[in-house]
Formats: sequence, structure tokens, C-alpha cells
Amino acid sequence: MTGSPSRLPRGPRSALGTLLVGVATASSVLALGSLLEPGRWRTVAWLSLALLAAVLIGMRALTRSWWAPTLSALVVAAAGLVLRYGSPRAASRCCLTWPRSTARSPRSARART
Repeated sequence: MTGSPSRLPRGPRSALGTLLVGVATASSVLALGSLLEPGRWRTVAWLSLALLAAVLIGMRALTRSWWAPTLSALVVAAAGLVLRYGSPRAASRCCLTWPRSTARSPRSARART
């Protein structure tokens, strides 16, 4: 038998490693719960992590290249961010936009007196 042996897809070790990293990241999301306001963000973060882990497990099962799973996860994450925050309507609901302050400045208070 000559030549190089054919490469086999990665085994369950790769899926287990991805799942362990996903669980560790989900636990850090849980730790952020005491620092951030309660709401739907935790569920959305966990579902996003599960989707990315599934994409990574699938890509690692299909290919042996080191860059394809990373690139596919980056594309899925970027698509999720664009779909969530890309439209003007979504940007107005975004947690990163602050409402205008209704407090009066000291200058406007002096002008009235």
C-alpha cells in the first residue's frame, strides 16, 4: 500500500471539546446575570451559543481543515448580529442606545429665574 492514507472525519472528541467550551461560555453568561438587568438577553445568548456550537460540531465533522469551522462560526455570528441589529427599527430597540435625558441643564434653569 503506497501513498498517504485517506483522512477520516474527526471523531467524538472534537464534538465533546466543542460542547465543553459551549458549557463554559454558557456558565459565564449565567455569571453575568447578577451584573446585568434581568430580561430576555440570557435566553437569547444561550440559544445563540447552542446554534454556534451546533455549526462548529457539524463543520468539524465534515472537514479536517482548521480554518473552516472558525470561518463558518464567524459568518453565522456576524449574520446573527446583522439580522438582530442591522435594521433601523432594530437599532432603535437596541440596548446600546440610550434615551435622551429629560433632565434640565443648569443653564436652562437659570434662564427661567
